[in-house]
Amino acid sequence: MAFGVRILPDAEEEAAASDVKIFKEPIIYNLIDKYLEWQRSKREASLEQEFEKLVKPGKFSLWLVLSSEEENQQFWCGNPGRTA
Repeated sequence: MAFGVRILPDAEEEAAASDVKIFKEPIIYNLIDKYLEWQRSKREASLEQEFEKLVKPGKFSLWLVLSSEEENQQFWCGNPGRTA
């Protein structure tokens, strides 16, 4: 965090090479707001990545229709209240 100071060019280069975020603002409240916004976005991105790794539950029905040609009857396996 840089408040009211100049950042040396080699420090900016090192930060960019090391993937370090530099927060620089002339007003301290804006500096804090930008940091908190960055922190919130990083946290949300991390949670989203973790959520993508989860195996999500699912629900499906398997229907099997057996026909008896002799008696022209159908036998259902599955939800008896629903037709295919």
